[in-house]
Amino acid sequence: MTLRVVHAHGDAVGVSVGDVEILRYVYRPDPVEFESRKPYAHPVRTLGGRVVTGYRPNDHRWHKGLQMTASHVSGQNFWGGNSYVHGRGYLPLPERIGWMRHDRFSSFEVDEERFACVEELTWVENGGDAWAREERGLSVHSVDVVRGAWVLDWSIRLTNVRGEELRFGSPTTAGREMAGYTGLQWRGPRDFTGGTVFAPGREEGGPGE
Repeated sequence: MTLRVVHAHGDAVGVSVGDVEILRYVYRPDPVEFESRKPYAHPVRTLGGRVVTGYRPNDHRWHKGLQMTASHVSGQNFWGGNSYVHGRGYLPLPERIGWMRHDRFSSFEVDEERFACVEELTWVENGGDAWAREERGLSVHSVDVVRGAWVLDWSIRLTNVRGEELRFGSPTTAGREMAGYTGLQWRGPRDFTGGTVFAPGREEGGPGE
């Protein structure tokens, strides 16, 4: 089935199959600095129209669909929200919140079966200095209406422009056990609560898995 792409310049890119927008990639800056402004994909939908991403839930307002994040980068927080400090827990430290600036699309290709783009971004620390350049690749392809599936590829290439090393970590590297979150982050919708996760090589999950 043919892909249709609508680009609202300065705002978002929407990818549709038939009457269903299966992906909306929003790259305009968010207004709330504390949530670490950066591009995100939401809503993401199945071919049948079911939304499989969540957006700004009450418990974590900085969780927005599918997005690239980094909770600990040389003392800065590109994840958003409270920052973990060993021995003190999670604290609201707005001076640690960085953001990712959309600079341009260096490539933007659309045909009936595939959408692919390359986005150039800058990771900016809270004081306004550029710390990294990112080249992000996004592509939507392999739509299979019989199986009800489609594929999203997401890749990044980071270049350090800070002038000194960048140290990537997580709350776990900062001292909290079992909290190794950072990187590509997906927030599911609320109605996934209590659902079953299927993964290659595993039987159907039981309660709590």
